Amino acid sequence: MNKRIILLLGGALLIFSCNKEDKHKNEDQPANLRPYYANFNFGNKDYKISYPEATAQYISSLEHSVGGIAVVRPLSTVDPSLEVTLRFDHHPTHEEVLSLTGKTLPTALKDGITPRIYFEENYDLPRWNTYDTMDVAAYYIKIESVKWIKADTTIFNPVDVYEVKGSGRILLEEDTQSSTLNDLQFNMLLTRVRES
Repeated sequence: MNKRIILLLGGALLIFSCNKEDKHKNEDQPANLRPYYANFNFGNKDYKISYPEATAQYISSLEHSVGGIAVVRPLSTVDPSLEVTLRFDHHPTHEEVLSLTGKTLPTALKDGITPRIYFEENYDLPRWNTYDTMDVAAYYIKIESVKWIKADTTIFNPVDVYEVKGSGRILLEEDTQSSTLNDLQFNMLLTRVRES
């Protein structure tokens, strides 16, 4: 039931967060020309999720988070998805988001930031979540660049949209199992809720 509500909210979010210019510019792009992606290996399987700006999934309901979801087709129940979210212990400013460039973050709270990665192979399979660890030598997110793209408005909040490139290796858990997401490379649209 909860997944259905989330899918319905996500669909509404998609409808209201896209503008007509984005839709015409990107909807017919072949996968190899789509500018945004998340590539990684999980469970000895390679995943390559690419998407255009028009289908970017924003995280726009949480003021303390900067995040987005890589998914090929919004509301798909058969495609994999990967969420990258940076949780702050406060509402981050625009300057704080831009200053993430070059930082390597452990997957546990440090300096007020906790990276969270969520992976679903498809709607019917379990959702894997980041396992907290300070072992930055083994598990981390490295932010290579952050670029402000635009201001936008979703059904939840006005947001700033950033293009964020990064890499990482993350230990994920699901119930009592754990597995490593390896060779993560991403160029994704992440959002920050704007100040009121």
